Amino acid sequence: MAESSEPDEGIELSYRAALRGAGALLHQGVEGKAKRRRGRSQSAWVNLKAERPEFVDWVERFERYSGIRNELRLGLVRKVGEAEARQLVCLVEDFLAVVEADLGVLPAVA
Repeated sequence: MAESSEPDEGIELSYRAALRGAGALLHQGVEGKAKRRRGRSQSAWVNLKAERPEFVDWVERFERYSGIRNELRLGLVRKVGEAEARQLVCLVEDFLAVVEADLGVLPAVA
């Protein structure tokens, strides 16, 4: 995964990559099943926790970054430290490796 020169941008890009990985896992889970839209949460993390309970630990880790990411997007946080951004990059790299192992290959969505 490419690292950004700005920690704020690194948080956003890394978080998006994690969301794509979660989406790939959720997509795999609905193949062959009727897709349920009504009453389903819009949160990839909530859906992943419900549909793939083996990923609950990962979900909890990424939920910690959800608030930071939302604050950055709304302009409520001025700067995120490089160390915090790097931690998320490493977390995403590890998560995507687990996703790849679970799926056999990493789909194009991630």
